[in-house]
Amino acid sequence: QEQLCEGGTPYCLDGGCVALPDNIASMPGQIIITEVMGDPSGTDSDREWIELYNTTDAELSLFTLKLTDNEMGNSFSEVEILDPTAVIPAKGYAVLATNQDDMINGGITGAYLLGKGLLKNTPEEDMNTGLSLMKLRLVTSDDMLIDEAYYATPVSGQAQQLDLSSYTDAGIPDITVVN
Repeated sequence: QEQLCEGGTPYCLDGGCVALPDNIASMPGQIIITEVMGDPSGTDSDREWIELYNTTDAELSLFTLKLTDNEMGNSFSEVEILDPTAVIPAKGYAVLATNQDDMINGGITGAYLLGKGLLKNTPEEDMNTGLSLMKLRLVTSDDMLIDEAYYATPVSGQAQQLDLSSYTDAGIPDITVVN
């Protein structure tokens, strides 16, 4: 049976129409990408994850936000978060994983589904510096930037984490402005 979703319930999920929450992240810096497991030991398709941090004093919904990358290839270029229950508590963290089963994903409990795509393991490099040009972006459904993070070529079994000291050592008190 076909059902048309419109107006205040524009998303059709699992056979029903879902309304957009009022607390979807909508401003740059409200959420930052803090850690990425781009090449876990074992099977990538079941163990990759991305950790996000809510910089605000209010719970934020991740519903309809998108993760995009800037590398061409056979892995994902854009994944939309279509779980209306996906939220990040105020000043808290949430993990998006390619598999929500903690017996398979490396022990991560309470993760939200990242989607069907995989993170890139061989980012392009700057020809002058040799540094990775791989960039993950968290954007709204209409492509407004919430956060972006560069990451290096993944090392098997090692997550890459935001280095807060690179901001605090430079005297930057609010990393949400520059991250």
